Amino acid sequence: MRLANSVGEFLLLAVCTVVTVTSGRQYDIGAYYYSAWHIDELSEQLHGANWTEWQLVKAAKPRWQGHQMPKVPLWGYEMDDDPKVFEKKIEAAATNGVNVFIFDWYWHQGRGPYLSRGLEEGFLKANNNDKVKFALMWANQPLLDIMPAKRAFRGRTVQVLNGTTDMATFKQVADKIVTSYFKHPSYYRVRGCPYLSFYQVITLLDSFGNDVVQTQTALDYLVNKTKAEGVAECVHLNGIDTFMRRTPKASELLKQLNFSSLTSYTWFHNSKTFNSFPVTAYEHATAVNAAYWKTANQTYPIKYIPNASASWDPSPRTCPTDVFDNSGYPFGPTFSSTPDQWKAALQQVKTFMDDTCDPDWCMLTINAWNEWSESAYLEPDTVDQFARLNAIRDTFGVHTGNT
Repeated sequence: MRLANSVGEFLLLAVCTVVTVTSGRQYDIGAYYYSAWHIDELSEQLHGANWTEWQLVKAAKPRWQGHQMPKVPLWGYEMDDDPKVFEKKIEAAATNGVNVFIFDWYWHQGRGPYLSRGLEEGFLKANNNDKVKFALMWANQPLLDIMPAKRAFRGRTVQVLNGTTDMATFKQVADKIVTSYFKHPSYYRVRGCPYLSFYQVITLLDSFGNDVVQTQTALDYLVNKTKAEGVAECVHLNGIDTFMRRTPKASELLKQLNFSSLTSYTWFHNSKTFNSFPVTAYEHATAVNAAYWKTANQTYPIKYIPNASASWDPSPRTCPTDVFDNSGYPFGPTFSSTPDQWKAALQQVKTFMDDTCDPDWCMLTINAWNEWSESAYLEPDTVDQFARLNAIRDTFGVHTGNT
């Protein structure tokens, strides 16, 4: 392929390449979108004026021989609360087969929204936001002060915000989600039902004293609000399997709470992914998680959506003067892929999807569109450029319609 002479030409080449659209089955490719790339009031309170996680990405350094750091975005260190910036992201996604942005969405009791401007000011104000869908994954987890993390932080965790909510806060959140997002014409639906994911189903349950009935009451409020607002007669509830894998009676719980599907956020959450430090071979990570797709599909009583991860390296979130050893996140083993390895992994997951998907719905989640501080991104960098995105297009084609 001819090399481009500028960043602008790189984008032009990426979006103007002629592609073959898959015939028959269409695949919904949902990339998790991590919106830490704009100035946020809480981030400034913790780290100082104008701080964003770009500071961590810029400051990253090699931690072992051959370690490629820092990662440098081809588009530069842009702020994602700028609609023009987001229009470029949307165009790159839409022309490379990514048709859903799943936003990591934060709302904490006593605080409200966090890192919300990428969605509110960027995506929702982009002139081309009809080209892709968007959905929410409520990141209902504790917010920890680990930007960057000291090596000993696991024994001295500083929790900034809790992940649990009371019923009043849950209803406030439900009202916001239904009226501000579910009603938007670009919100992603599965068979007419708005898709809403929960990062920690166990934390949701803990919010209501581990009472399944109270938790179901909260979720019923969300569904009833969706109906009352004339949005839909249903909500597609999705759970992330991070803690479900080691939760007794997980299948029974998911059925009781009327969840529709389960997926993963990243291969990092599979404890078998890593077999060496500091680097695990990508072929090993792929094989382990391909086996998990099959196990999950057979184990859970609801639909399992496979996940693909191109790389994992959260070392930018570690204190650069501390020893980098295998002492626990964000210190720990990593994996990364070449463009060919990533494309091979996508072909494996496509084969699994073709064997297990429903005739009218077939979805893949990817970690991630832009979690640069964990080296988990599809956006172009200065090394592989658009190769990761092009691999998705070449494997799944370009989505020709909206779900």
